[in-house]
Amino acid sequence: MRRAIVALIAVALVGIAAPAADATFPARNGWVVFAGLGTSGSKQLFAVRPKPGARILPFLSASAVNDRAPSWGPDGDTLAFVSSRSGLEDIWSVTFGIDPPVDLTNTASLRETLPTWSLDGRIAFVSQGMTGTDTTIDVIDADGSNRATIRSPGRSIFGLEWSPTGGRISYAVPDGDRVDIFSMRADGSQRIRLANDLVHAVIYDWSPDGRWIIFQGGSGSKRGLFAIAPSGAHRIIRLTTASSPGTDGHATYAPNGSRIIFVRDQGSGDELWMMRTDGSGQHRLRKVYRYGVFGIAWQPAGGASS
Repeated sequence: MRRAIVALIAVALVGIAAPAADATFPARNGWVVFAGLGTSGSKQLFAVRPKPGARILPFLSASAVNDRAPSWGPDGDTLAFVSSRSGLEDIWSVTFGIDPPVDLTNTASLRETLPTWSLDGRIAFVSQGMTGTDTTIDVIDADGSNRATIRSPGRSIFGLEWSPTGGRISYAVPDGDRVDIFSMRADGSQRIRLANDLVHAVIYDWSPDGRWIIFQGGSGSKRGLFAIAPSGAHRIIRLTTASSPGTDGHATYAPNGSRIIFVRDQGSGDELWMMRTDGSGQHRLRKVYRYGVFGIAWQPAGGASS
C-alpha cells in the first residue's frame, strides 16, 4: 500500500520536478508537504497544491508512527523528516522512486529533530539525549554518513534553518525567560547574534534569496509572524498580526520567492493561508481543521541546480 501511495504522489510531482527543503531553495514552485494528524491519530505527511481548496493527498501511507517536520532537499526530489518509526525520533529521508524511507541517524538513546538541508545536500539537525540538557547541532551527509557535532548549546532549540544560498545556519535558543536568534558558519564557527531579548521566537524558514529569516514572535495569545534580515543591521519587520485568541505559525517561503504559506489558527483550528513576502495580500487557501499542522515545507520544483 505504501508503495502505491508514494507512487501516486511521485507521479504527480515528477511532472514538476526534474529527475534527479526547512530552508526553501530557489526554483519553481512545487507541492507543499505538511505534517498533520491522520485517521489513526498519529502524525502523517500530506501533500497539497498551493491554491485555494486544493485536494489534500497522503504523502506516505498511514501508520501508527509519527512523521513530522518535513524539509525538502535542494534537488526537489528528496524529503527529510522526523519519524518515530524505529522507536525514538530519528531523521529519515524518502526519495521518489525509492521505497521505503531510510533512517539516516538510527540512534537508540537520542532524539533527532528539525532537519534542514544545505545547498550541497548535507543535513543539519538537533540531537538531544534523555536528560534534555545535552542538546547539540549535528550535520550528516545525505546518506547519513560523516556525522559531526558543530555546536553544543546544551539547551532547547526553537528552530534550525540552513541558508539556501550560503554556508550559514540560523537557530533560536532560550536565554532565561527570553529568546535569542543566532547564525553561524556550517562548521559552528563565527557565531553572530542576530536578535536578543525576544519574548518569543520560533524560526521556520530562510527566504530563497537568503535575505530574510521568518519566525513566530510576539507574546501570549497574540503571536504573529516576523522576518529578520541576517545581514546588516538585522532589521526585524512584522508580517502578520494574529487577532486574539489566534496564532500564526509554521511558515514556508515559495521557492520562486513571491509568496509565503503559513498556518493560522483563529480559535477553530488550523487553516492554510498565503501572503506576499511583505505580509500584504493575506488570504485563506483552505481549512485543515482535522489535521492540525506539525511542520510545513514548499517543494523547490526542478531544484536549485536546474
